Amino acid sequence: MSRSHKIGSRREIDSAIERTYRLADDATVTPGMLLEIVDVDDDGVPLVGPQTGDGENVSVRIALEKKTGSTTPREEPKDVDLDSAGDEVRAYVLRPGEGDENGLAGGAITAGEPVVSNGDGTFAEHVDEDEGAKLAVALEDASADDRFEYEVI
Repeated sequence: MSRSHKIGSRREIDSAIERTYRLADDATVTPGMLLEIVDVDDDGVPLVGPQTGDGENVSVRIALEKKTGSTTPREEPKDVDLDSAGDEVRAYVLRPGEGDENGLAGGAITAGEPVVSNGDGTFAEHVDEDEGAKLAVALEDASADDRFEYEVI
């Protein structure tokens, strides 16, 4: 049985890792919402917004957040929406190897190839730079329906 911990109103596996992103222009997100990286700012920090559809990006979940540059403890509830471009967004990235949500949808990939989410818990090779940001790289070879390890970048 996997160890788990509470994130918002969901229980998540302990293999989740925390990353920090910034909110993209004209985006509003709420804790617990699935996100995708839509761009990268001049400092190399990924900009996130709500996940928009299939075949775009690897999903992450917001765990908690604070305003960029804040030096005082947060006094507002965790579930407040973030809607100002550049706001810091701390999110849990669900790591591979746990659950049933990291299978290859079809075809085959080799270690080092970029992959994207199909929006249904499966992944496909990332072949079109215009379809969305490249968010993950396969760490091992895989064939259709195989589970594989990947690294979120």
